[in-house]
Amino acid sequence: MECDRWCLFEMLFVSAIWGTTNPFMRIGAKYGSSAGNETGFLQKSLSTVANWRFFLPFLVNQFGSISFTFLVARLPVSIVVPTVNSLQFVFAALAGQFLGERLSIKFSAQAQARLASARLIPY
Repeated sequence: MECDRWCLFEMLFVSAIWGTTNPFMRIGAKYGSSAGNETGFLQKSLSTVANWRFFLPFLVNQFGSISFTFLVARLPVSIVVPTVNSLQFVFAALAGQFLGERLSIKFSAQAQARLASARLIPY
């Protein structure tokens, strides 16, 4: 199956959802219960759901995961997986920079390696 403009847009959309939610979840996790005195699974789960700074980006991230599954089912895996994974890494870096996170050298080297291995234009 050929990949047209619409499928490129879908891959870009899923990458953006995944990439931009990762820094928000990382920041939201810092606002979780710092006491660490939750004893049971239910109490820990309720504490996570109550932390809206983590839970809202998590829900959006899960929507991206479902969308990614539909993409992989419809389009060639050899195009979708490297493209979405590389671009989500770029979106994570951009969103992290926007939120004031510091970009490490290791992070940028990984981003360059992933971009080099992605097939952005199908043949």
